[in-house]
Amino acid sequence: MEVSVIIPCYNVEKFILKCLESLNTQTFRDFEIIVVDDGSTDNSELVIKKYLNENCLNYKYLKQKNSGPSKARNTGITNSSGKYIALLDSDDSFTKDSLEKKISAAKKNDNIDFIYSDAFINYENGMETKRREKNFKEVYHGFHSGIIFENLIDKNFIPTTTVFCKKYLFEKFGFFNENIIVAEDYDLWLRFAVNKCNFFYIDECLSYYSVRSTSLSGDQIRMNLQLIEILKSLYAFNISKNIERKISERIGNIYFINTVLEIFHLINNEAFKAVYRKMFTLIRIKFFHPVYYIMFLLLIFSKKKFRAFFYKKFKNYRRFSIK
Repeated sequence: MEVSVIIPCYNVEKFILKCLESLNTQTFRDFEIIVVDDGSTDNSELVIKKYLNENCLNYKYLKQKNSGPSKARNTGITNSSGKYIALLDSDDSFTKDSLEKKISAAKKNDNIDFIYSDAFINYENGMETKRREKNFKEVYHGFHSGIIFENLIDKNFIPTTTVFCKKYLFEKFGFFNENIIVAEDYDLWLRFAVNKCNFFYIDECLSYYSVRSTSLSGDQIRMNLQLIEILKSLYAFNISKNIERKISERIGNIYFINTVLEIFHLINNEAFKAVYRKMFTLIRIKFFHPVYYIMFLLLIFSKKKFRAFFYKKFKNYRRFSIK
């Protein structure tokens, strides 16, 4: 068996068929499907097994108590038999030539450990946003191949649903951290990268990625706090002083953004909030350009009640950005 496709799922009866159909139409056929049911309470098992059996697809259906996507992916990888692991979330899907193009790239250069690609972005109906990037390239404006650790510190530009890598990476460098609720994929990519794994980017959309929520929320704040802990864990590796400084700068940026998000939740005036949201979008697009920091400071200080709050929060930002 060449490839094992790992699909964690939880209560997916309403949208899993599109995911499975994309596997049934793959031009490359030497793969197994490993579905890990993370304690579903709906008819997911019935729907999934019915489709896979009717279409004579090679699969394993594993069940576990609800433990989160990290545990589900680890269970699937541990029980896989393929040389390569392909990750696919239950609400995402592959283009029909996704596996063929990835296995072809892997066969051309055996030194490649980890392959990823661009992906189309599918937005949930009714989402409150005017941003409609069609793919990840429009979001991140750059991808990297080779030894990419330093690039990856700046941002996680690897869509999980496009990942195709050698199974031995998990056995040598570890699996998904089951204690991390969000950004568990970023944590693993960084571990692979800091250990000098060889990454390869395919400049083509080979997956469809579903976006179900994009709002300035407390969830984003909690995710950022988790990102800070992930980045801090990198200090334990044998890295240069320049890389340490780069990590510290990224942590400082995240502290700044969290301050911005927390202030957003204090705003009551809708007109002011609209301007604030636009400013935050500009900062995200320009990747924290100093000019936009200054504009944000001017905006914040236009309201006296935010000054004391900002000064208090800004201490964390300064502490890491000047390390």
